[in-house]
Amino acid sequence: MKKYLLLLPLIALVLTAISCGTPDGGGETITANNFRFLISDEVNAIAEFSSLEVTISKIGVQKSGDDGGWIELEPAVTTVDLVQLQGLNATEIWSGDLDPGQYTKVFIYVDSVSGILKTGQAADVFLPSGKIQISSPFVVTEDVVILDGAPVSFVYDITVIQAGQSGKHVLQPQVGQSGATQSFFEVSEGALSIDVEGLIEAGKTASIYVSYEGDPVQGATVKVEDYELDGLTDAAGMITFVVPDDDEIKIKAKSDELEGELRIDLEREEKLKEKKKDENEDLIVTAVGNIVPGQSATILVTNDAGPVEGAYVDVNDEELANQTGADGKISFTVPADEEVEIKVFAGNSEGELELKLGEDLNLEITGDLTAGQETTLTVTFQGATVEGAIVTVNDDELEDTTDENGQVSFVVPTDADELEVKVEQGNLEGELKIKLASELTGDLIIRVQGALKPGQKTAIRVSLDGSPVQGAKVKVNDEELDDATDEQGRISFVIPDEDEIEIEAKLGDLEGSISIDLEPAGSLEFEIEIDDFEFSPATLTVSVGATVTWTNMDGVAHTVTADDQTFDSGNMSDGATFSYTFTIAGQFDYICKIHPSMQGEITVE
Repeated sequence: MKKYLLLLPLIALVLTAISCGTPDGGGETITANNFRFLISDEVNAIAEFSSLEVTISKIGVQKSGDDGGWIELEPAVTTVDLVQLQGLNATEIWSGDLDPGQYTKVFIYVDSVSGILKTGQAADVFLPSGKIQISSPFVVTEDVVILDGAPVSFVYDITVIQAGQSGKHVLQPQVGQSGATQSFFEVSEGALSIDVEGLIEAGKTASIYVSYEGDPVQGATVKVEDYELDGLTDAAGMITFVVPDDDEIKIKAKSDELEGELRIDLEREEKLKEKKKDENEDLIVTAVGNIVPGQSATILVTNDAGPVEGAYVDVNDEELANQTGADGKISFTVPADEEVEIKVFAGNSEGELELKLGEDLNLEITGDLTAGQETTLTVTFQGATVEGAIVTVNDDELEDTTDENGQVSFVVPTDADELEVKVEQGNLEGELKIKLASELTGDLIIRVQGALKPGQKTAIRVSLDGSPVQGAKVKVNDEELDDATDEQGRISFVIPDEDEIEIEAKLGDLEGSISIDLEPAGSLEFEIEIDDFEFSPATLTVSVGATVTWTNMDGVAHTVTADDQTFDSGNMSDGATFSYTFTIAGQFDYICKIHPSMQGEITVE
C-alpha cells in the first residue's frame, strides 16, 4: 500500500511562461529562460500524513502599472508530493523568462489535492476557491534577473494546517516565507524522502523516517551533518538521533543507488513555532439577528484583531460551501433541529456557538373568535416569523401553510366548544387551546404588570381560572383599546394622566374590572418584564435615582446589555431578575446580546 505524509515541505516549482493576459488565457508566448518559480511548504500538520499530492494546472503572475496584466505559467511538472519537500527542500517545476518590471501578485491554480494519513485513511484537505493567492511584490530587471549566471528563483510557500479539532485540513499560503530571496535546497525526482518526527530541539531525541515513493525504506544509512548514525533504518524506515546544537541541520540518506537530503533551519523553525502560539487564539462566534429553523441566519466571526475572513464553518457537523467574508460574516439556512451547533476554524484557531432552539413555536390568534368568523393565526419562533408551517385546527389540517409573515387565516369552527390549534415546522411544534366564549363562566381577572406612571407604557394580563384569555376587549377609563388581548392574555397601553384608572375587560358574557390609584409622580421603582422575546415596556422614562428591575419570564436565556456597556446583566435564565439604579440623566439604549433584535430604551430625566 502506498503511504503519504502530510508534512508540507519546500516545493520549488519551475514553470514555463505561456501567455500574457488575464488568468483565463490570451496573450503572446514567452520563450526566454531567465526566471525560476518555486513553491515551498512550511511544516505544520504534515507529520500526520504519509503523502500529500498537489496537482497544479497553471500559475498566474500579475504585472503592475499601465502595462499590467496577467502572465500564465504552465508547469512542466504538474503533480508534486509535498511530503518529499520538507524543510528547505524544493523541486523545480518551471523555468522561463519574465519581462522586466514590477510584479504584485501570484496565483497557483490547483486542480486537486490528495492526502493519505499515516493511519492509511484518506485525508480531508480543502482548498478555498481552487486557487491560492499571495501578494508578495517582486521586481525583474535586466540587470538583476540573472545573479552570478543563475536565474532568479521565486519561492512560493504553501502549508497544510489542521482546522481545530475537526479532523479536517486546509491548504493555505505562507506570505512571510515566500519571495525571491528565500533559502531552499533543491532535490531531484526519484530521490529518497526524509522526514523528521518528534521535537526538533537541540539535545532532544527525534526520529528520522526514510521513504521512497511513499513506502518506508529499510537498511538505509543516515548521516546527520557529517556524522553517520549507528545502525540502519528499520523495517518502518525509522532511525533515531540526538538533535545537534546548530542553526541548520543537514540530513543525508542512502540506500543502494538512491540518495536523499533534508535541510532544516532550526532558527526559522523556532520563530514559526512562536508565531503559531500567537496565532492559536479563540475565535468568537456571534449570531447576527434571530436564529430560526428553516430560515436564513447570519453569524459573525471575530478575534482580538476584529472580523476574521476565510474562516471555515460547520453547522451541525455539515461544512458550509463558503467561508466568512471580509466582514467576518456568513449566512446559512438554519436546520430544523432543537439544537444548532456552529463550529468555526481559521488557521490554528477555532470557536463554537451552541444554540438550544427548543421545540415550542409561539402561536397568536388575532381577530374575532366567534364561531363561523374568519380569524388569523401568527406563528413565530424566538421573535421571528415562521414560514411554511403546517397548521391543524381541531384535527383538520389547513390547505395553506403559514406565509412569509408567519400567518394563515381560517374560519372558527361552528360546532366546537374549544379551539385547538397545532402547528409543525420540521422538528418544532406549537399548540394553542382556547375555550370559546359561549362555554366560559366566571369573572375575568386583570393583573397589571410594572409600575404605573402617567405617560408610561404598561401591560395587563387577563385570565380566567388561572388561564390566559385571548380576544378580550379592554377599556381604560371608558376608552376602548384598539386591539384585543393576545394568546397570553396580554395587552399594552399608555397610562393616562389621571389620579385613578379603571380597567375593564370583556369577552362575550365574561367581564372583569379593576380600579387603581396611580403611583405618586417620580416613583423610583420600576419593573420591566422579558416575555415572548420582548422587553415590556420597551421604552420607559424615569427620574435620576430610579431603580429598574428586569424579570425574565420567557423560558429561554436573555441578557440586558446597554449599548455603551453602562450595564450588563449577563445571561439571565428563566425567572432571573436584574436591577440597575440610574444616577445620571440621559438616554440608555439596550439589547439582548443573545437575541439582538430585542431592543429597549430608558430615558432618565
